[in-house]
Amino acid sequence: MAKSKVQHRDKPKSTVECAQPAADQSLPAPDLAEADAIAEAIKSVGARKPRVRMHFNRPNGAMFDPPHDDDGGFAYRLLDAFGTESTEFMSQAISLLCATLRAKGERLPTEHKLNAAIAVIDGMRPRDEIEAMLGIQIVSTHEVAMEMLAKAKHAEHSAQLQEYGTLATKLMRTFAAQIEALSRMRRGGEQKVTVEHVHVHSGGQAVVGVVNPSEGGAQSKMEDNPMHLPMQRSPRCAARTRAGTLCQSPAMANGRCRMHGGCAGAPRGERNGNWRHGHFTCEAIAERRQSKTVLRTARSFLESLPLPPKTKG
Repeated sequence: MAKSKVQHRDKPKSTVECAQPAADQSLPAPDLAEADAIAEAIKSVGARKPRVRMHFNRPNGAMFDPPHDDDGGFAYRLLDAFGTESTEFMSQAISLLCATLRAKGERLPTEHKLNAAIAVIDGMRPRDEIEAMLGIQIVSTHEVAMEMLAKAKHAEHSAQLQEYGTLATKLMRTFAAQIEALSRMRRGGEQKVTVEHVHVHSGGQAVVGVVNPSEGGAQSKMEDNPMHLPMQRSPRCAARTRAGTLCQSPAMANGRCRMHGGCAGAPRGERNGNWRHGHFTCEAIAERRQSKTVLRTARSFLESLPLPPKTKG
């Protein structure tokens, strides 16, 4: 196999290397399609800019050093990765990344985690410190969101599952909002609106909307707007509701909706209801109203009477 131009880079450790088969097991060679995909991947990766990486110098007591002897060039690589010329900002940004990426009980994150986070920020190509700060927030939010999802997956109780799942959902929404904020910042807060002018001359016809060609010819397709559905254009019921407003439900053929029935409302008299006890007849309702009126009058009369004088005991 021909050597690729990405072999001069340090080959990163991956889980694929940990799952190599034994020496006595032979694997088949990649087929033609896989070989073409590998060649295309080698070409694509070779065209990418190598990300800046830091080396974890354990003998010096938790210190991150450059992976080569050019300290000045490595410092400029870091400054460029964070979009700044301030070494203080760069140092503070790396400290914030270490604080959010480190495991519980550890002083610093692993070299793998820190290099992965710096690769994300370097790939975003921040133009200034504000975009670099957004990149740090994006990396930190993603890290915590994935941790909450892992805890929700292995939760043993429904309360833990709901708690971790809710936190993960909020963090992923925050992640999407941060990406949108970065996009708006880079386009200057402007929105792109495309306005197309259509001229319809005398005797011509025009279709407003998205037109998709089909087997039977051109077919107009309106936007997915619920206010354009046929149900929204149907006649309304217009019956008076309990709140005193007009019913806005679609009307049937009789002019009323399925809840208000016919045009004249419910039938009156014996045609309406099943007569069993007579408690809701017109006469019974009128009698109850008269009884309530008499009770209210008597109560008002008793309240108007003067109270008897108090006698000394």
